[in-house]
Amino acid sequence: MYFLRSLAKFVSPIESLPNFDFGELLWQSVAREREAFEVGADADDPEEPTEVEGGSEMAQTRSSHGDQGGKKRKAEADEAGARDPELDVCRSHQCRRAKRSRIIAAEGSQIRPEVKAHILAASEPIPTDLNLEGLPTTCCGYRAMNYKRRAGDEIGSLEELLDDGFRLVPWDGYGIRPFEDANGKTFGALVGQPNDPSYRQACEEVYQLFLELGQTPEFQSGVPKNVRGRFPVLNVGYTHGKGTEAPVNLHEPKNGRPSKHSAHAEALRSNKSLERIATFASSALNLWAPKLFDYCEERLNKLRKFAPHLRPNFPKSIFPSMAINCGPKAWTRKHRDCMNLPFGLCAITALGHFDPKCGGHMALPDLKLVIEFPPCSTMILPSSTLFFPGGLFRYVDNGFMTEKALKATNKKEHERVCSEKATRWKMGLDLFSTRSELEGSAQDERTAPPSNGPFLTSHLL
Repeated sequence: MYFLRSLAKFVSPIESLPNFDFGELLWQSVAREREAFEVGADADDPEEPTEVEGGSEMAQTRSSHGDQGGKKRKAEADEAGARDPELDVCRSHQCRRAKRSRIIAAEGSQIRPEVKAHILAASEPIPTDLNLEGLPTTCCGYRAMNYKRRAGDEIGSLEELLDDGFRLVPWDGYGIRPFEDANGKTFGALVGQPNDPSYRQACEEVYQLFLELGQTPEFQSGVPKNVRGRFPVLNVGYTHGKGTEAPVNLHEPKNGRPSKHSAHAEALRSNKSLERIATFASSALNLWAPKLFDYCEERLNKLRKFAPHLRPNFPKSIFPSMAINCGPKAWTRKHRDCMNLPFGLCAITALGHFDPKCGGHMALPDLKLVIEFPPCSTMILPSSTLFFPGGLFRYVDNGFMTEKALKATNKKEHERVCSEKATRWKMGLDLFSTRSELEGSAQDERTAPPSNGPFLTSHLL
């Protein structure tokens, strides 16, 4: 496990009494742990292998060699008629990880209440005078409205932005800084990155993967236009909109023939380092917008139950879609991602090799802020890289059909759904929490009875 800010300096050395048998206590603890996780002495069936967080090749190799060494030690111990406490501990930990992964897949992940309280206390808000209700959305409340395209929409230099009245926000990529609107509601955050070298190694691996993707013949033959800029973009996941009659998996083979980017999509989904980044971002959303997280999770679970063929990108990430901005240079013009759920927060992670003091800033015109955005750090904003397509939620609210189909089959229900359009934007904004609500929720969780499910610290810590 790893922490955003190391707590090692608060840990005192363990001291024991001269006649205290620490080894016996350790063995008793191991025995209780094995019993709690149903690991009996006669449990010969191997558990399913679990992933090493971060998914680095080196870590996977170490895990593989460790398993082989464990089997060898067990065989030697069996021949000698002796027990190997170290082997039992390793096997117990393996079983615990496997059980935790199964529960997460079935019930989702949680963040330890004490971790939430620590992060909230350590964070430094960025107050703004933004009136969220005044932001433009479509009449249905499922999509934002893009800026009217004008000449000169490309973001200028840092000096030009500062001359235009933007405020510079320095950021080291680790400190946690939530955005607060004029009413004190948190509508995004600079969530940083785990203080763990292996996480930065994972980001470097993903960066190289994106570079290679951008150099493939499929992208070199011509860069498709997109609202963000002139660079290759590949959307992966499932979505609904732009003429689809129902939600679809992007880049799904058709009639037995792979699509242009089927292989690329599979390579991205199977990349453990990218999964680690997405999992961290999902946990950050759960922390800073828990009501929004629950809203999205409930509807997406209903959707996947109705349409089980839809494939999430990663098992521990709530985001149904992701946009891969390929290099070598991906900088955007002024835009809003109008196809996204307007009150949904999306995660953006900076990758590459650059000096964040000199370039790579995040410019937010509605806030008049320009923010240093160091490599490997993550923000959650109403934007788009890991995101929620608004059409998915409209499809669920329409009873798993298009609005046109709903009108044709059930006019009364169609009228009811249409009547909710006027209040949907306000409903979505009510899913944002104030700081006091977040702190109160964390405190309530700390005093609540223990849960039987796992609390995950490794996603945010």
